[in-house]
Amino acid sequence: MRTWIPAIILITLASGISSAQPVRFSSGNQQVQVIELFTSEGCSSCPPAEYWLNQFTTSPRLWKEIIPVAFHVDYWNYLGWPDKFSNKENTQRQYGYKYSGDIGSVYTPGFVVNGKEWRRWFSNRRLPMPEGMPGELSVTIDQNQLSAHFMPADRSTPNTLVLNVALLGFNVERVIKGGENKGRTLVNDFIVLNYSKVSSTTNKWTTILPKVRNPKATGIAVWVSKTNNQAPIQATGGWLAVRD
Repeated sequence: MRTWIPAIILITLASGISSAQPVRFSSGNQQVQVIELFTSEGCSSCPPAEYWLNQFTTSPRLWKEIIPVAFHVDYWNYLGWPDKFSNKENTQRQYGYKYSGDIGSVYTPGFVVNGKEWRRWFSNRRLPMPEGMPGELSVTIDQNQLSAHFMPADRSTPNTLVLNVALLGFNVERVIKGGENKGRTLVNDFIVLNYSKVSSTTNKWTTILPKVRNPKATGIAVWVSKTNNQAPIQATGGWLAVRD
C-alpha cells in the first residue's frame, strides 16, 4: 500500500492557482540537483525506473537537495497505447540533450541529472555529486502569479537566462489497456503536467501559472538554464495541495 505524503501548502489548481498568503521556495546557494526521467506508459521497461523515482516522495532530500521530474515522451504511442501525459515538446527536450551531446542516444527509461546522461541507474543507482554553489533561486507564488529571482554566485553567468516551470502530478494511477504494459496498473509521481519557459535579462521573472484541471497536480519544480543550453543551473520547488 502506498503512503501518501500530505502536502503542506494549500493552493487551488482546479480553477487556477490561488493562495490566501504568498508561498515561497528557495534553493539556497548549494546546487539542487534536477533528476529528469524520460519515460512512457507504453514502455515495458519504464515502470521500474518510475517506481525508483516515486520513492523520492518520502526522502528528506526532496526539494532541498534533489528535484525529480518525469517527462513523458510520445515516440512509443504507436505501440498501441497513447500516453495521455506525453507530448512532442517532452520528446524534443530529450532530443535537445542528444543534439547538444549530453546524452548518447534517445531511449526510455532515460535519466538526465543536471543536464548530463546518467546510466548508473541500471547498476548502483548512486547519484552524482552536486556541482558546486551556483547561487540562490527564490520563487514566490501569489494567487496565480509566480515571481522568481536568481542571484548567481559566478559573475560570468550569462545575463539572459531561462526560467523553467513544471507543474507536477503525484499519486497518478492509470490502468493501461494496450501496448507493452497492457493489463498493468501504474501509479506514478513527479509527472510533468504542464511545462513552460520564460526568458529574462535581469535574472528576475514574473509569469502567470496556467490552469491545470487535474486534482493530482500537487507539486511544482522551477529551475534556471541558459538560453543555448537546457541543462539546469539551479532549482527549487515544493509541495502544493488541492482544495475545493
